[in-house]
Amino acid sequence: MGKGFRCFSHALVGVALILAGTSTAWAHTDPSGATATGVSFSLSAFRVNADGSIGAAVFPNNINQCETVILRATLSYNTSTQNGINAAFQGGTLSITTPDGVVHPATPAGGIPCVGGTDGVICDPAITSINSLEIPFTAAVADCTATPLLSASASYTNGRAHIGADLAGVVSAGAGFGAGTNCCVDDGLVCNGIIQCDPATRGQFCLDPATGNVCDASNTNGDGQAHQGTCVAGTPVTCQDDGNVCNGPETCSETSVPPGQCVSGPPAPDSTVCSDTDGVACTTAGCDGNGTCDQNHISTCGGVGRMTGGGSIFRKGGGRMTHGFELHCNSAELPNNLEINWDKGNNFHLETLTSAVCSDDPNINPHPPSAPFDTYVGTGTGTCNGVSGATITFTLTDAGEPGKNDTATFNITGCPGGLTLSVSGNLKFGNQQAHAN
Repeated sequence: MGKGFRCFSHALVGVALILAGTSTAWAHTDPSGATATGVSFSLSAFRVNADGSIGAAVFPNNINQCETVILRATLSYNTSTQNGINAAFQGGTLSITTPDGVVHPATPAGGIPCVGGTDGVICDPAITSINSLEIPFTAAVADCTATPLLSASASYTNGRAHIGADLAGVVSAGAGFGAGTNCCVDDGLVCNGIIQCDPATRGQFCLDPATGNVCDASNTNGDGQAHQGTCVAGTPVTCQDDGNVCNGPETCSETSVPPGQCVSGPPAPDSTVCSDTDGVACTTAGCDGNGTCDQNHISTCGGVGRMTGGGSIFRKGGGRMTHGFELHCNSAELPNNLEINWDKGNNFHLETLTSAVCSDDPNINPHPPSAPFDTYVGTGTGTCNGVSGATITFTLTDAGEPGKNDTATFNITGCPGGLTLSVSGNLKFGNQQAHAN
């Protein structure tokens, strides 16, 4: 991450004077013989003690991630005579620009008095410098990634120089400050956010986030303060679940390309029920074990197995119906035969098995259970009394041996002359047998 940074210049002193205007400032020159208009101007950063008071200067160390420091500018009388004796100055405006680019008004309450004067009337000889307002700044997580060298500046404008009865000098100056930033060593993982010092504690600097060592426990900044805390993960990446029950919740992945992508969790077990949307009654949607909801994955239409047998049902009011069949659970698997005779001469012959559903009815307990199902529900088309176009729906059950509890239900329509058959009941003189294959 490149989060260890070099030292900085503590204070950059700037001296500048711009003369403008012709209006009278103060009707004297102070100090006597002054002809120059330089000032001394500096900007410094200080740590904050545990009790909130101003502590040691940051220089020559760096600012720590999450640490709050105080920026303060100082205006002083310039005693240098290189360009002549400098005049006292007064008034004007101070401002401090913090590393985040925000300009803060910093002129002290009551304004800037005469600084550097000696007459004891207009200027108090004891005032040779004045501090700006104190501006706090907290080194944020972003300062370890975007702007590792923190730069601040201060500006002094529109000061007035004490030179002569007719000369009014406008004094301006600027100063700068730069500091490196000590940052938590990032673990390189994108899913847990950038490793940072716990924002709840000021002045932290963690060397080893993996072990959670106490931040700056040995007072490496030399300010006499125990800046303690631990490095913690930043804001983790959150993933929106896709609502697919066939895979686990979406989570951030370090191994995705690129890292930090949201990926689905492990697939749900095979045949986990999922949303059935195809409207087909004989199929149930199920997870395929690879994270996909297959609308036909759990199918009761077909499958492995067949049913064979036949017998008779005696209808109320008289009449006997007999049937014989071999039918597969998979309608595409042949042969599929069904013959029904009733009332001395009527006949249905199955030509096409259009659907088949084999299921296990929990209320039917065949002994022994020779197949994984005991109920066969089917539909088909065929001939009735030799004429095509008849349709049939039927249900056959195998309730075990000897067959007296087996049941059959047939409904036939479409016979010539409007003839129909609707019959249901237990078998007489017959048996229906479910087979596993």
